[in-house]
Amino acid sequence: MAYDLIPIFVLLVSVTVVLLIMGRKLPQARSVDVASIPAERELRLKQRLLADRLRRRLQGFGRWLSAVCRPVVSALLRFVKRRYRRILDLEQRYQRPKPEPVPSGDLTGTLAALIQDAQRLRSGGDFAAAEDHLIKAIGLNQHHVAAYEMLGDLYLETKEFAKAREVFTYLVKLLRRGASRLAAVQPKEAGQAQRLAACYQNLAMVFQELGQLAQALQNARKAVAADADNPRMLDFLLKISILVKDRSLADKTWQALKAADPDNAKLQDLRQQIDELR
Repeated sequence: MAYDLIPIFVLLVSVTVVLLIMGRKLPQARSVDVASIPAERELRLKQRLLADRLRRRLQGFGRWLSAVCRPVVSALLRFVKRRYRRILDLEQRYQRPKPEPVPSGDLTGTLAALIQDAQRLRSGGDFAAAEDHLIKAIGLNQHHVAAYEMLGDLYLETKEFAKAREVFTYLVKLLRRGASRLAAVQPKEAGQAQRLAACYQNLAMVFQELGQLAQALQNARKAVAADADNPRMLDFLLKISILVKDRSLADKTWQALKAADPDNAKLQDLRQQIDELR
């Protein structure tokens, strides 16, 4: 019976020895650096290279996006600043602090004197003094159409086209907003349609001088729409349509001009300019 236990005893001793050996070697196995294995090291290298490549591409895209957006943002900021300065300039010029109230009986006479003096100064070549008189008149009555008209004409004469554009742009709004009211109060005054048409034409002239032909054409069309049978408006629209090479519009406008002013000595020359359009 004792001999039967010997194999079992040997087996137990062998298992114990194996467990002792494994217990000693396990810490060493845990301390093995996986990165030292060639395959693992290669995999990590590839991952690092891919990450570096992605980072470089993102950095390059960021630089490209910045280069593209910077001019757009800068242009937008410049545009906003110009508009803001223009609004401030308008406020300083045409919306100064209100002067001391003038008795209603004297206001009409004061305005008439300022306009008359401005006309005299302008005729004498003293444009700065004329401008000052007109701005004073506007300060007394911010809806004085004649003062705005003369001020805009003054800026056209002195070739201050940016200022002329601002004045006539505001005057268009003033005339359109107050057309019905003015017509009711002053029914015999020069037709509001004709004044509005003249204002649109002046705006078209300003835009032409500024090299903005699309806006010039747009305002010339509005001038003709406001005063369709006026040869002066038709003549200007015809010239602008020739400049922008719009033959269809030029043909139509030439026909309207011929009907409105059949004795116009320039009709033949204008017809030849239209025929030369391609």
